[in-house]
Amino acid sequence: MKKWIKFTDNPMNFLKLVFIGIIFFFVLLNVSGYSSVAAKSPSDGAIWKSCFPTKIFEILPTSQGNSVIVTTSSNAFHLSSENGALLDTISREDTYDNNNRKVSYDGSYIVSGSWSTNYFVFQSLSEDQPETEWKYPLGQTLTDIEISADSSTLAIASYDNDLHLLTRSGYLLWKKIGKSIYKQIRVSPDGTRIVAQSQNGNLSFFSRKEGYLWDTAPGSPIMSFDLSQNGQYLIFGLADQSIHVLNYNAKPITYIKLDSPVRYVSVSNNGKQFTAVLENNTLLFFNESQIPAWTLSSDIPISAVTLMQDKVVFGDISGCVYAFDSTSGSRVSNSSFDSSSIIQKQTSTTISSTIMRPTSTIISPENFGLSLPGNGIEFLYNLILGILLIGILVEGWKAVKR
Repeated sequence: MKKWIKFTDNPMNFLKLVFIGIIFFFVLLNVSGYSSVAAKSPSDGAIWKSCFPTKIFEILPTSQGNSVIVTTSSNAFHLSSENGALLDTISREDTYDNNNRKVSYDGSYIVSGSWSTNYFVFQSLSEDQPETEWKYPLGQTLTDIEISADSSTLAIASYDNDLHLLTRSGYLLWKKIGKSIYKQIRVSPDGTRIVAQSQNGNLSFFSRKEGYLWDTAPGSPIMSFDLSQNGQYLIFGLADQSIHVLNYNAKPITYIKLDSPVRYVSVSNNGKQFTAVLENNTLLFFNESQIPAWTLSSDIPISAVTLMQDKVVFGDISGCVYAFDSTSGSRVSNSSFDSSSIIQKQTSTTISSTIMRPTSTIISPENFGLSLPGNGIEFLYNLILGILLIGILVEGWKAVKR
């Protein structure tokens, strides 16, 4: 005891002990935070909430990145991503409930195909009836239509294994004859990147300028896929419960294994952050370390999700759309807007918007059965810190004994 008192009387020795204590504190803090993730529900921490009468089919970021297009069975709504305010409404019946008919996201035209004729029809929209501007011949009937969020580019797939890319004026940019039928298409908001899922299970990546670039064969049925807003990254979830992110050059960026199949996915513009909606109706947001920073569970099935620069926006089958801060999953603004003005603008649709207070609990990602590649680096980092700490403690003990 006397030796200990003598040791601590020396200011330098005392500072060494303080330094050891600080290192020990940060090691414990790092380890304790290593496997924790905030869980919440849609009513916890939303920046804004807007509700519509029917199921949400799609949520698409615009090419400007400051708003989203929300589609239901018969309408498309243009919402501000900052507060959910309704900017515009595209109200056309029978538009988004099948693959043969879609309205452009700026509301200026409608495109459609027919089972009886192998023509793709472009019609401009006016206050009266749609006016046919041009027709495009197809070898067979179409399987899917996709329009870019800026309404500049149209991708059309047909049963003869063809994929056509056209401008809104009807000019054919290119045509790709695939090895199998292209059954589902995604187009980046600015129309520069296109991904098509074929019936043989492959994903094909295209450029508006260069055409076909490459294929990937995941080896397991594709449950969902999407492009980043800038079109630089492709994300897809498979039936084997894995998520993959590839860049524009087909280079693998991320691989992660979950304990449930993935229904919907979305990836950030840098390819390092992404969201996933699992079959157990849990939404997870993964940060740049491929660790779920927060999760969300909903009693109502989630039907669409998109990841923007700083927000996660998702919708459910009840017709509600929620926005969360992507970094913390909590509210980022106290601003709101007058919902009465929105109801006056679109009387046929009920719109509500609410600013909510964040609440959360801490749970472990092991509860989701997560296998997180990349965590080995953090484990090694913690191990090195632990070894250094032990060395410092041993040297401190030696000094006390002397």
